[in-house]
Parts: sequence; C-alpha cells; structure tokens
Amino acid sequence: MPREKIIFAIACYLKAIERYVPAQDFIEIDFNDVVHDTVGVVERLRVFLPELKPYEMVLEEIQTFIDKNLKGLDKIK
Repeated sequence: MPREKIIFAIACYLKAIERYVPAQDFIEIDFNDVVHDTVGVVERLRVFLPELKPYEMVLEEIQTFIDKNLKGLDKIK
C-alpha cells in the first residue's frame, strides 16, 4: 500500500476519533499497559464495563490474545 494511502487512512481514523469519542463515555488504554500491566488494564476495563468477567476467569484467553513477543517481550504479567 502506498505511503500516501496509509497516511490518509490514519488521518481518517483520527478524525473519526476526534468526532465521536467526546460524545461518548470512553476509556483510553495504552499499548504498553496491555503488555506490561495486563491485570491493571483488565481491572480498569471491568470498572468501565462491570459485566466483563474477572481476570482470573479469562486469563488463558488473554494470554492467547496478547502476543508474548510483541515489542521484543517474552513474558506478560
């Protein structure tokens, strides 16, 4: 994909965030927190969406979802 198309797609994505997010409740989660503080992120998500299952009940699914080699890491918390 040409660089210009990638930049355009990112710009459209950011404009959509700017337009729609302020009107809605939202939670912002940093990628590094997902990898380094998975339990903390899950707890923040559960406060935001109380109907989610506790970390202990979905630990296996979370570990499968998060690539342990992302950003050169070999282990998640």
